[in-house]
Amino acid sequence: MVTKIREINLISSTKLSKILINDDTKVLDASWFLEDPKKGYIEYKKNHIPGAIFFDIDFFYKTKKNIPHMMPEESFFKSQVQKMGIKNCDKVIIYDQIGFFTSCRVWFTFKIFGHKEVLILDGGLKNWIKRGLKITNQISTQKKSIYTVNFDKTKIKNKLEVRKAISKSEFLIVDARSEERFKGKVEEPRKSVIKGTIPNSINIPFHKIFDCEGFLLEDKKLKEVFKVGKKIFEKNIIVSCGSGITACNIIFALEILDKKFNYLYDGSWSEWGYIEI
Repeated sequence: MVTKIREINLISSTKLSKILINDDTKVLDASWFLEDPKKGYIEYKKNHIPGAIFFDIDFFYKTKKNIPHMMPEESFFKSQVQKMGIKNCDKVIIYDQIGFFTSCRVWFTFKIFGHKEVLILDGGLKNWIKRGLKITNQISTQKKSIYTVNFDKTKIKNKLEVRKAISKSEFLIVDARSEERFKGKVEEPRKSVIKGTIPNSINIPFHKIFDCEGFLLEDKKLKEVFKVGKKIFEKNIIVSCGSGITACNIIFALEILDKKFNYLYDGSWSEWGYIEI
């Protein structure tokens, strides 16, 4: 079962290199850097997988609120995906600079908007380059497509729902931030957000799901990550992080392990810990 789930959610550099020429293969570069949001596009213009389309994290998840990276409106997502030339029948393959940083967020987004075939490039651009596969600085143009969305709002939890879930035994809140941020040992990167945690939440840092080469851990090691003494596979999991990006790493890993009933707290700590300044 786990092997099959991996096959429909993960793709290797070798396999991707063989299907790049297919018209129904659409590759998205979701590279993003917290310390410099513009760096992702700068790096994309220098080097990317041939035919890859840049997926701008900050543009797609912009919001009128003070909370960064909230899920886009259906109409906005639809129109932007159409501009990318993506069709509902396409195989969408996502990568970022290291393998599992922002790619899972884009995977999750396409999934909840109803796209059927969405995969992540295991090892990311880092492994693609390491294997000596072709890269380019040529930016290809796309013909506008027809695209429909079917948004599954049940996979998203808001602040009120998280607050109610805190005291319910069937729920467990997982915080995917680093241990230092979870324990308040370092300041939050956003000035309007205080240090702290959601009550009764536990910490499983997002980087625990992959190895030093950017590959998703094998299922046995992945299961070890979730042995946290809270019977996690018997709970409904709500995952939070800084702004809803890396929380999707945990959701992706749980999906690979065939764990059902996992949800994203979209506002994450940027909303929960927000203070007026």
